Amino acid sequence: MAKKFFDVFPVLKVNEEMGRLLADMEVERVVSNKQRTRLRVYISGSRLIHKKNIFQLEDSIRQQLFPRQKLTVKIMERYQLSSQYTPETLLDIYDDRFREELTSYSI
Repeated sequence: MAKKFFDVFPVLKVNEEMGRLLADMEVERVVSNKQRTRLRVYISGSRLIHKKNIFQLEDSIRQQLFPRQKLTVKIMERYQLSSQYTPETLLDIYDDRFREELTSYSI
């Protein structure tokens, strides 16, 4: 059962803009590997969040909630967008965001 983002991470401090974006997001699940070196947070919502903000959120979770652990945090986002978003309009509007995400994985 999904919960609101700040119900799952109530002590996480983020800037005002990020707080507004995350207020509508839901956490579907949080998964860790057996060694507790990787944490995946599955979120969903109806508003796209820029990938640079997702990267900042991953760092904030790691630094604030797990400061002494060697841990990799990965946010896995999913969006339910209105019908106004077609693949063509998404590519036109968010082309730079897609490129940034692809570049972060491999040039």
